[in-house]
Amino acid sequence: MLFIRFPAAGAAKTRLIPALGADGAATLHRRMAEVSIDLIRRQMQRDAADSTIWITGGRERAFQDWLGSDLEYREQPDGDLGDRLQYAFEDAFERGAACVFALGGDVPSLSDSILQQARSALQESDVVLGPAADGGYYLIGMKRFHPELFAGIEWGGEHVYAQTCNAIGECDLHVETLQTLDDIDRPDDLESLVGDSRFSSILECVAGR
Repeated sequence: MLFIRFPAAGAAKTRLIPALGADGAATLHRRMAEVSIDLIRRQMQRDAADSTIWITGGRERAFQDWLGSDLEYREQPDGDLGDRLQYAFEDAFERGAACVFALGGDVPSLSDSILQQARSALQESDVVLGPAADGGYYLIGMKRFHPELFAGIEWGGEHVYAQTCNAIGECDLHVETLQTLDDIDRPDDLESLVGDSRFSSILECVAGR
């Protein structure tokens, strides 16, 4: 499952606007989402996995025109990130999924090999987490629905990963942790994109503003 917002200027990656401007932030958001979609398509082809793109900020037709009509799109429900994750996981398991992964769309260093590690890890563990450098997480996977993992979390803060690990421990579940990756939310995070050819044109345009 991938959670993404439509890349409208002024509404996407707003914390990057001071560094990139509204158009630049939206353009970067668009490109990162496209990178994530490419990754998901490769997983679908290789592992016969299903995918759901949980959308907000635009109509389904707009997402189809942007990302393609071969994907399943669902509207994100109201509530904070925990509410939306809980709803999406419950929905996936109710529809018969054997295991479910939720991914962030702003982690360009997420790779096929890391997703394969996550799938392998979940064979022996109850939960797999991919910690983000800012204290959140870029991936969570489970093979049974555990709504407790989304309750009492200070979403958007620097303790999301730690609080989630605490919740996992309180549920007496075994967690496997992946490598830490950068997500791109704030101006300081842009440094991790320097030298990445997928984003060089965006950063060059911003530098020339």
